[in-house]
Amino acid sequence: MPLRVGAFIPLLTILVPQSTYIKACYGDKSALAVIMHEIGHITLAHRAVLHNERSAPPCKQEDAEWQADEFAAYVMHVMGLDVYEQLSLDF
Repeated sequence: MPLRVGAFIPLLTILVPQSTYIKACYGDKSALAVIMHEIGHITLAHRAVLHNERSAPPCKQEDAEWQADEFAAYVMHVMGLDVYEQLSLDF
């Protein structure tokens, strides 16, 4: 039966340095972007995966880091806190 509403998996954890957390509490855009990026991984149900060298590299839209960056940028934009710098390495 497909999931129709939502789900929460309580073992998921976000780890950030205390300094990042404190900066986010004071409204630092870069720190908030880091936290939104990590929340993006949880929201998008990303899992740690090892890349198979025999398969083709993922396209940009299949990359979990790119997806988490896009999630963070969108949420920050909706919050009125645009972050213009790239949050992680680009392809």
